[in-house]
Amino acid sequence: MSSPESLDLIKRVKEGDRGAWEELWAHYYPQWHRMFHGKLWRELRRECDTEDVLLSAMREVVRDVKDLRSQM
Repeated sequence: MSSPESLDLIKRVKEGDRGAWEELWAHYYPQWHRMFHGKLWRELRRECDTEDVLLSAMREVVRDVKDLRSQM
């Protein structure tokens, strides 16, 4: 997925397009999981796994996506 494609999906997510959100998530989740897995502090890993942390972060993104500002 190119940056223009990602930006288009983000615009659509901001407009409330659930399908765009699912496409963005499906594309980036594996990459994010690989990037963050194992980088969590040992103490945090005892309490939750990488997926829990990513899902929590993404819930915040979904909540706040309408407030993103850009030159799009």
